[in-house]
Amino acid sequence: METGEEQWTCSENYIPSRSSTVGCSERLLQPKVTLDNIMMQLNGIETNYNGFNGKYGRLLEMFELQVEENKTLKSELCEVQKELANLKNDNNPQNIIDEVNETVNRAKNVMLFRLAESGHEALDARINHDTDVVAKILAPANVVHSDIVKVVRMGKRVVPSRPTKVVFPNSEIAAKVLKCRSSILSASKGKIYLQADQTMMQRTCITNARKQLDQRRQAGEMSLSLKVINGKPTIVRNKNEKN
Repeated sequence: METGEEQWTCSENYIPSRSSTVGCSERLLQPKVTLDNIMMQLNGIETNYNGFNGKYGRLLEMFELQVEENKTLKSELCEVQKELANLKNDNNPQNIIDEVNETVNRAKNVMLFRLAESGHEALDARINHDTDVVAKILAPANVVHSDIVKVVRMGKRVVPSRPTKVVFPNSEIAAKVLKCRSSILSASKGKIYLQADQTMMQRTCITNARKQLDQRRQAGEMSLSLKVINGKPTIVRNKNEKN
């Protein structure tokens, strides 16, 4: 045997012990098990993050909706305060009674604009012509000729046309016409415009509401529009639109 060399012997009867083989296997498998545990923990963290992110998104959406509702309520509150101030400044109760009566009377009417004038010179012929034309225009609202009490042109004859007041026997027919306004305007292909017959105070309220709408749009709220709800001009948010 050369110096410095180790001599290894092996007995034919040598059998590795269980403890030595198991220890070896565990030491070999230990890094893999640890890596799997880390991956499982990372997956769990990612799942929790996704869940939190979804909840945060829903909370943010609810918060934005609440902010918009608060803005609308604030706008409506300002309008109510203005109306109350006007009532307090009006010392004549008769003015309030007259406004109510005028509102009730006008509720039976609708106003048509851009309706072409008749070429007839005789007044009766012009009235009959306008009545026939109005009945056809309002057909999408199931209005028939007999539902129309009268058709009145407002003001002197001008070119191209004067506003036209359509009077019905009751406010229910007028409300039905206004409810079907989109269908009526669509059928006319934009040739006419239709709205309720408003008092001076109502027109003033609408003018103020339009100014508020313009101010809010200039401030960046572009998805707003103006609607008349229960006779009151109201700023509402368009459906399916967000800031």
